[in-house]
Amino acid sequence: MRIDCLEKRLARAFGYYSGLVVLCPLPFIVIPVLITVGLSTGLVWHGQAFMKDELELYTPTDAQARIELRDLDALFHINDSDPFYATRSYYYFYLLNAFQANEQ
Repeated sequence: MRIDCLEKRLARAFGYYSGLVVLCPLPFIVIPVLITVGLSTGLVWHGQAFMKDELELYTPTDAQARIELRDLDALFHINDSDPFYATRSYYYFYLLNAFQANEQ
């Protein structure tokens, strides 16, 4: 089934568009770059854009796991700047168990 009326109009529109790009290519290069830069600067002010915590990303805001982790952190706070406590982190044991499971 051929749709000649649509094909002719699209061919004419794309022909006009390609002629416009050939005559004046600078706006077609500069405008997308400016839009990309402008939209990506919003990531700087968005606090959760680069969040790496799986619990914050994938659990509901009122989940029991969040409450339990908040209580656990309040009772046994881990100072990340102290190298002695770096091995006592929850994620360290998770990774250690994952590596041991892969070795077996």
